[in-house]
Amino acid sequence: MPGLDGLAVAATLMERPDPPLVVFATAYDEHALRAFELAALDYVVKPFDERRLARTVERVQRALEERDLLEQRQAALRAYLTQRFPTGGLTRLWGQRENENWVLVDYRDVRWIVAEEKRVYAHTTKGDRLRVHHTLKELEGRLAPHHFVRVHRGYLVNLDHVAEIVPWFSGTYLIRMDDEARTQIPMSRRYAARLKKLVGWK
Repeated sequence: MPGLDGLAVAATLMERPDPPLVVFATAYDEHALRAFELAALDYVVKPFDERRLARTVERVQRALEERDLLEQRQAALRAYLTQRFPTGGLTRLWGQRENENWVLVDYRDVRWIVAEEKRVYAHTTKGDRLRVHHTLKELEGRLAPHHFVRVHRGYLVNLDHVAEIVPWFSGTYLIRMDDEARTQIPMSRRYAARLKKLVGWK
């Protein structure tokens, strides 16, 4: 495309509300990290053979099927969590702003929680980043009845704010949240396997 390389085109496509699946085919491997950031489904380095292309086509087919089933998986997992952890008790979380003021946030307004440099932060629907004085392990049990799941050693996500799950490399996934920036959160193979077992996702 005149004036744009493949990465620029992909970046533009990813800004759409319903972005397509993207596969990079290139002779250069130095763009692999950028491709990861853009949530490319696959990254094929030339020269490649029919067997490698066949694996890519299979990955695309699986991704399309999984995208169609995402809503069903989310519903199944929510049902499981509601049954396994009956809702009750507190439904709001204390968070601290950078100016050290404290605010009380409803669980429903928290999109994801991340551990960074021995601190834990909650990201809200209003765009706030609040420090939370609990460990992820503590929050995992406390928030499970409210549709939060652990998807990575450093992340908890609110399933009600997941836009889609994108297959990535070696059994890992990228989770796109429903915020304006379509924030991408990694899901490790370990937690993906646990999630699949919970909801019957194959």
